[in-house]
Amino acid sequence: MDKINFRLIYLIGVFAFSFLLITSCKLYEDNEFTTFQGVLIFEDGTPAQNIEVVFANEILLVEMEGFSWNDASNGIYRGKTNERGVFKFVVPKKNFQFALSARDNFDPLYYLYIEPDFVFGVEKNDEITEEIYLFLNEYSINEQQVLDLSNVFIKPL
Repeated sequence: MDKINFRLIYLIGVFAFSFLLITSCKLYEDNEFTTFQGVLIFEDGTPAQNIEVVFANEILLVEMEGFSWNDASNGIYRGKTNERGVFKFVVPKKNFQFALSARDNFDPLYYLYIEPDFVFGVEKNDEITEEIYLFLNEYSINEQQVLDLSNVFIKPL
């Protein structure tokens, strides 16, 4: 009788452990990634070395007594440019899928921002405007799942 109870408890334990092991292992449903890359350069063409770049979403606009500022502290990924000004973020495609499917209404917004002492120089209507954020929803992702911003001009404030 004790052997039967022991075997039964043992089998239940093995089954429960196996079930937990199988269900707790999370693998990517697919192993597809989207790469966001570019080169930060100054207006004179020199690479912007060692500049912190943040890949983020959802800008929080804070308004208080007539004064407002943007809080973009909710960065998803952070990195620094290398000696050639290159930055790269590799994001699991399933994490970015909402942005891909929401391009028409730009919700959620995905963007880059850089150290607070710099702004992006973005070309709009044949003019370069200074922008705090570089919105990624405005760019296309190619067949290799790469959004290549190429050369992105920045300037000090």
